Amino acid sequence: MQTTPSLTTESKQPPRLRRAQQPGRFESPWSVSIRLKMALWHLVWMLFFRPTPKPMKRWRVWLLRLFGCRVTGRPFVASSAIIKMPWNLVLEDRACLGPRSEIYNLAMVTLKARSVVAQQAYLCGGSHDFADPELPLLVGDITISEEAFVGARAFV
Repeated sequence: MQTTPSLTTESKQPPRLRRAQQPGRFESPWSVSIRLKMALWHLVWMLFFRPTPKPMKRWRVWLLRLFGCRVTGRPFVASSAIIKMPWNLVLEDRACLGPRSEIYNLAMVTLKARSVVAQQAYLCGGSHDFADPELPLLVGDITISEEAFVGARAFV
C-alpha cells in the first residue's frame, strides 16, 4: 500500500503556478514596455482614480478599461482599491473590489458575477520558488467564483 502520492504521475490538471520568463535572478521578468505601462498606470491611479468619490464608480471602471481590464456588466471598484496590472483583470457584472483591497495580479485575476473582495483583502498572483537558489518568479491565475465572498483582510 502506497502512503504518499507518486511524484512521477502526470496530472491532467494544468499546474497552478508557472515560472515567469526571467533572464536571471536579479533581472525583471517584465519588458521595458510593460514596466513603462505599469508606471503610467500607477500615475493615472494616483491622479485620476484614487482621489475620486464613491459615486464616480463608472469613471474608475472606465480608467481600468482604458488600461485593458475586461469588464462585463456593472462592477464596483472602490477608489482605494489597488490594482497592479489592470490588463490582467476581469470584472464581471456586480463584482466588487472593496476599500483598500489589493490585487497583485502578476497573472490573470477574474472576479465572477456578484463576487465580493472585501476591505483590505489581498489577492496575490505571484511568489518565488524558494527551493530553487535562483528564486524564480512564480505566477498563477486567481478566479473568484460567482457570488463568492472574500472576507476582510483575507489573503489569497
